[in-house]
Amino acid sequence: MYEKAIIKSNDRLRVANKAIKRLKECENHTDFCDEWFTFIVSTKSIWSDLQQGSKSNAQSRQWFGAKQSERKKSPVLQYMFIARNDDQHGLGNSLELKSATVNGQVWLKEGTIVNKVKVNGLFNSITAAVKDKNGNREVVTTPLLNKRFIPAKTILMDVKDRANKVVSAPDVTPLEAADETLRYLTSLVEGASKLCKP
Repeated sequence: MYEKAIIKSNDRLRVANKAIKRLKECENHTDFCDEWFTFIVSTKSIWSDLQQGSKSNAQSRQWFGAKQSERKKSPVLQYMFIARNDDQHGLGNSLELKSATVNGQVWLKEGTIVNKVKVNGLFNSITAAVKDKNGNREVVTTPLLNKRFIPAKTILMDVKDRANKVVSAPDVTPLEAADETLRYLTSLVEGASKLCKP
């Protein structure tokens, strides 16, 4: 394994660690998507750097080939690998904002009822335009007390591989996928460094 590949991979791990920290602090979907892009690009770069570095000798090539097979068997790791390709080279997007909902009846004003209301964030009340019994439109607000509130959340979406085959999103949150990817790649770089030839 070429030493330059280890140095560059450690640089990319540093970027990925910063990105995942910022992902956990994001307060809106747009900022989350921006940090997600930084994360998936930096983690994919680690794969590319180690692949190039493994060309130094047969032992490193064999080690990297085994790690590629390992990655392909993990639904999360393979998804993340393909998500970056689809995001950067295709028209796909690996994230989506699933709207918040309130289940149950929400009384907005006497005589007016809404059975299911979608909102665009984390709120403790709903504001809606309604018509009163005379047909006049007004804006009313009601608290979400004793209602089942499902907050808006960012979810993983299906992506397409280079052959245009759909790869289903794993049943994890984006942060769970990022955490698993970062743990694996940290251990991968540590293993590669043991094969290092200056």
